[in-house]
Parts: sequence; C-alpha cells; structure tokens
Amino acid sequence: MEIILNTPFKTWSSFSGAYVIGFAFYEEKMLSGNELVALVKEAIAGKTLDDVLRRLNGNFSLIIEERKTCYLIADKMRSYPILYTKKENHWLISDDAEKIMTDNAVSLETDTQSIYEFLAAGYLSGNKTLLKNVRQVVAGTYVCLEENECRITEYHNYAVCKTLLEEDEIIKGAEIALERAFGRLFESIGNRQIVIPLSGGYDSRLIACMCKRHNIKNVICYSYGRPDSFEAEISRKVAEQLGFQWLFVEYTPELIGSFKKDADFIKYLGHAHHLNTLPHFQDYFAVRELKARDVLEKDAVFVPGHSGDLLGGSKLPVEVFNEEFSLNTDSLVKLIYEHFFDLNKEKYNDRDKCCRLIFDQLKENKIDTRDELLDIYEPYWFVKSKVANFLVNSMRIYEYFGFDWRLPLWDDEYATFWYRVGWEKKIASQLYNRFMFDTYFIPFNVDYKKNNTVKHLIPPAIKRYLPDCFFTSLRLIYMRLHKQKYDFNAQSCMIDLCKEINGGKQGYDINDAYDINSVAVICILNQVVGS
Repeated sequence: MEIILNTPFKTWSSFSGAYVIGFAFYEEKMLSGNELVALVKEAIAGKTLDDVLRRLNGNFSLIIEERKTCYLIADKMRSYPILYTKKENHWLISDDAEKIMTDNAVSLETDTQSIYEFLAAGYLSGNKTLLKNVRQVVAGTYVCLEENECRITEYHNYAVCKTLLEEDEIIKGAEIALERAFGRLFESIGNRQIVIPLSGGYDSRLIACMCKRHNIKNVICYSYGRPDSFEAEISRKVAEQLGFQWLFVEYTPELIGSFKKDADFIKYLGHAHHLNTLPHFQDYFAVRELKARDVLEKDAVFVPGHSGDLLGGSKLPVEVFNEEFSLNTDSLVKLIYEHFFDLNKEKYNDRDKCCRLIFDQLKENKIDTRDELLDIYEPYWFVKSKVANFLVNSMRIYEYFGFDWRLPLWDDEYATFWYRVGWEKKIASQLYNRFMFDTYFIPFNVDYKKNNTVKHLIPPAIKRYLPDCFFTSLRLIYMRLHKQKYDFNAQSCMIDLCKEINGGKQGYDINDAYDINSVAVICILNQVVGS
C-alpha cells in the first residue's frame, strides 16, 4: 500500500499503521485521534465494524492497515474524501486528486460516462471519478483493499423505518434531538470562535438561534453579495436581533475579477474537485476577505446551515404523491434526471445517456411503493450523491484557509429523527418550518419570512403540487430577465471569472453555458481533462 496524505489544507494523525482525521461521538463520549483508531481497530478484530460505525456520530475518515487488508472508512456524510487506485502492483491511496494525477504510474484515462454525468449534474454519484481507474469512498461505506481484491461494504443510509407520531409529538421530538445535537456541537468546539455564514434563509438562522439559546458569546455572522439584496438585509436583522456581530463583504466585479490570476484561488480549485465534484467557491471570496480583515480567530470554527431544509422535506418531489404517478424504476430514473441533471441542457446534457447511467445503478432495487421509491430518491441518491459529494465538499473552503467546520444539522441523531417522519408529513416543509418558527424564530423575534423570487408568484393552492425542478427552471429564466435586480450574490461576475480562468483551453465550450454551475463545471472539466 502507498498512502499519501497530509495535504497543506487538512491534517491527518498517524497511529500504529492507521490514519485518522476528524472526531466522532460514541455512546456520548467524544473520540478523536488514537482513541477513535483504537475503537475501530477493536471492532475490526471483533468483527463488529459495521455496528460500531453505525453508532459513531461525527465527521471523520479512517485508513487502517490490519494484516494484509487496508480499510478505507468514510463517515455517514463523506466529510473527508479518500481516493484510491491500483498502481502497478499495489494500491495508491490519497486525499488529494493532484497527488494521483501527477503520478506517472497512474492511468489518467477519462471515464466517458462520468463526463456525461459531471456536465449534467456537477458531481458524480456512487464511487466514480472522472478517471476510469480511480475510485472514491462513498458516504456510509468502507472499502477493504487486499493485494488483488477490492470489497465495498455499505454500513449506513437514511432509508429508515417510519414512526407514527402526531405533529405536536414530531415538533417536540425534533426539539429534543436538535438540543442534543447542539450539545455535542458545543462540546466539540469548546471556547473557540463560531463563525456563521448567515443567509436570509432558515437553516443558518436556526444555528444562530441555537447559539443564542445556549448563551454562546464568541459568535460572528457574515453575509456577502450585493448590499441591497434581501439576503443581506434579513441576515443583518437576524444577527442584530440576536446580539451577534454582523459583517458584510460586498461582491463587486472588481473584487471577483481580481481572482482570475490569483495563484491561491487557482490552487484551491485544483484541490477541491477531488475528481468527482464541482468545487464550491461562492464563499471563497468572503472568507478570504474576512481573514484579511483579521476578524477571524486562528482556531475559529465555521458552522454553516447546509441542507437542513432537506431533512424537513423541501426537496421532496411532490409529483410522486399524485395518484397517477407510476411507482417503478423507469419513473424513478426520469425523476432523478429531471431534478438533478439540470446543467448544460443547451449542448452537453445527453438525456438518454444520463438516464442509462442512472438506470444501471438502480436496476437491482425493488420499487412497489411510494416509500420504497422515495427511500432511493432521497436517502440514497440525494444524500449520498448531492449532499455528501457536492454540498459537504464545500467545507474545503474553510479548510483551505486553515479553519475547522461543523455541520450540526446533519448530526446523525437529528437527521435520523427527521428521516423517521413519514414522507407525507414533510410535503412542502410545512411541518418543519412550523417547528423552526414556533420553537425558535418567534420566541427570539427573528420570524422573518424568506423572499422567494419565484414561489411567491404561484398561488398557494397549487404550489405544493409543482415539482422543485419547475421552480428551479423558472427561477433561472426569471433571474436572467431581471439580472440586475436578483443577481444578489454576483453570480454574473463569477461566470465571467470562470470564463477568464478557462481562457483558450480546448475541450468543452464554456461560452454556450449561462448559469454559474454550468459554466464552472466546464471550467473544472477542462482543467482536469487538459492536465
């Protein structure tokens, strides 16, 4: 085995043939470093690895060599990516795509199917990468590597049995689970500074309310984009009402444009794609500016509210609840394509090829009921692919600047609680939003409603029956027609930046794309394929 870790952006610890990064709670005790390694080694020896991993609650990755087997272990959200490939007569394992891509003994043959998926979705599902012979460890799985064998075991997903609870019982249960999750959060952070990327939405606001409720003092909130945006205005009002310092970084064409030849930014883009996802860079400019202002303590911890709304049902495909919807694999494939493969439709999005690769991954699954279909759609595809590979990967920004991070809304106890709630009770997030408003937002006087630029145009009587992809497409059209008014995060500037970075690279044409993710994914693909 050849193991290459310890990139400049995150630190692994080594203990007796094992490597570990991150932390986890086990039976309410926080473990890291040698303690976490010892627990997992004992589980391997006692053949209880799956059970122990299911009970670990935290953000970690492990690489453990035992006799002739090397275990590559990802937590339930793939917090720290691990890549692996066969190199001559041994395995090469790394957390850095550039280490693999610059190794002359590694095949750099691209995977044609993965390129289709990458262009259409912005990330890859399963264990695929853009290179045919390189694989990644999937969230909730571990990989056993032996001399000529690779075994993959899934130990966790969120397709859990539903509980029969009344709405008031659900709200009370959610509060208990959230309080316990934040108890673990604050224990893991200690007295370090908490930095909240505070938008105008509900997830980051919930985190700010929890800090206020627990009397956490060392907190700062920030927002970015245009100073006249509704996002910035709500963010400022929430922070001020809760008594937290609020900082703002204005995104101007001059600021964003200044990064087109910035060596650090280019280095970050090369580091953060891990050969299977679009690097997140929207927060990059704000974090760099805040660090330059010297307002961030050296051991600060960023706590974003990523995708907590997903737990409450915000992304449920409401068309599934129509009695005429066919409950079979073909319908699920079409559903996944329409909701997740929405980039580069003008030129590079091949529907037939994308649907075929989706079908190939799902064809063995049995689908007879709505619950079975949704258990594949969300806990398997949405969480293990988009959340784990794309959204959690945005944490690379904070690591790049030397900071730690947490995702408390994906605490395992809290996430599992919401996945035990029946799908019908989560339609349009009505119950989840009631939980947040009644329990936290109203008591703290921060019950500001989100200003959705599109959904407020649709009558409430029919809104809940329209699929999320409908609003996504409509929002893109609406924002293109009203760019000056609604480009509050300066995405047009970022599009120009990506096109500048792409320069005259031959390959996929970036000029035909118009939304930021479509442009960025072509930029990154051209960097990888052209390297």
